[in-house]
Amino acid sequence: MKIAIWGYGKYGRRMLESLTNFCSDDYEVVRIYDAEYQKLKNTESRLQLEIHNPDDLLKDYQKGLFDKVLLCIFDNIASRVPKKLLEENSIPELHLGNPDNLYPVFCFEQGKKPFSIDREGYEFYVVRNLCGAMANYESDEVLYLFDDAGKVVKEHTDRFDLNREKAFFYDYPFVFKNSKAKKKLLKGQYCVLAKKHSGHNYWHFTYNSLDVVWILEKAGFQGKYVVPNAKFCGEILHMLGVSPERIIMLNAFEHNKIYIFEELFYIALRGAHEKYSTPVLVEAAEFIKKKLPVNPSLPKKIFVKRTGRRKLLGADNVIAEHGFTTVIPENYSVQEQMALFYNADIVFSVHGANSTNCLYMRKGTVFIEAFSSYWMKWFNLYAIAASGINYLPVSPLETVPINEDEMDGIYKDFEIPEVLLRTTILNALLINQAKNVTLSSTCSAGS
Repeated sequence: MKIAIWGYGKYGRRMLESLTNFCSDDYEVVRIYDAEYQKLKNTESRLQLEIHNPDDLLKDYQKGLFDKVLLCIFDNIASRVPKKLLEENSIPELHLGNPDNLYPVFCFEQGKKPFSIDREGYEFYVVRNLCGAMANYESDEVLYLFDDAGKVVKEHTDRFDLNREKAFFYDYPFVFKNSKAKKKLLKGQYCVLAKKHSGHNYWHFTYNSLDVVWILEKAGFQGKYVVPNAKFCGEILHMLGVSPERIIMLNAFEHNKIYIFEELFYIALRGAHEKYSTPVLVEAAEFIKKKLPVNPSLPKKIFVKRTGRRKLLGADNVIAEHGFTTVIPENYSVQEQMALFYNADIVFSVHGANSTNCLYMRKGTVFIEAFSSYWMKWFNLYAIAASGINYLPVSPLETVPINEDEMDGIYKDFEIPEVLLRTTILNALLINQAKNVTLSSTCSAGS
């Protein structure tokens, strides 16, 4: 198939390298288009191709110079115009991955299990000779798992991915089926925690991986963990008692190379993750809490503030009036964040601002979580309730409109009406006051 690549940044360069070096029997790259064509003289691969103006793409297709276009513009918003042009002119877009490539983990070569795992909702596998490869776009979080026939492990995705059916189209390393890429055997036992969005932030990694590591460690797993290139991933595993030599960061792997895992330990969660993962998450959090310091000098009321997108606007003064200390989570290590939550009586956190630390709060304390209406499905509710923490969610009264192309609901900052904000804080103070009165009465009765 003769194809054209539209986009020749880092992503496009990796696509060209993979397609020409590893998939040359299937595809022939004949044209490259990029908006910066005047600055780019020719391709940097063994294929010496001129970079063309995207304005010429339509007439070149009509001349029959290529059959399909592979869009290598990774940003969703930036790719909207090119996608629309292809659709309006009936130019086929090439997708190198599709749902038919995804297979359940039990379809792969199974190995002997050195121990059993009996946790409701979880299934445990030991898979032999499973391959791993980096995604070709710039990723610090994904190692794809597949076999030499091109079958991809279906379960190896974020449990919370709302757009799962579309997510993998552009994420393949494109070196799967009967690949000519270099292969390296990794002997021993491994567990790969590097999946889409798991290294994206602390919240996702916790709710995707904390339960898996806890289950394996309790069962006696002695192998190594492959984690995304985020410092918090190693910190969390360390808090669970995993030694540094058993933690492999994703940057140890090279692009366009295939790694064969001799034995890969895989735990898949079946059914509703809230129902089955909650008891495991609470167990793991209780283990970690035993290691956290009791420090009376730490603030009793903290506000955990977002600095990126989806900020809570106009709340700082109201929160400060009630004696909250503002905390920027990026300024603290994971253990320091856990200690702040553990020692606080009331925590007000904007969703995603490492609100997952609510797992490490003490029983009877109060957790206020603020979020735009888009994120209302993403409560930390289950684990909080199981831990005996008082949960007060607060959200804008009006729904945030979502444009599917721009995903406005995800990226927008938001505001909460002041009266609602103040009422929620006052309720938190009353709950905390009631707890203290109860404790005081109990102590007096005991005396």
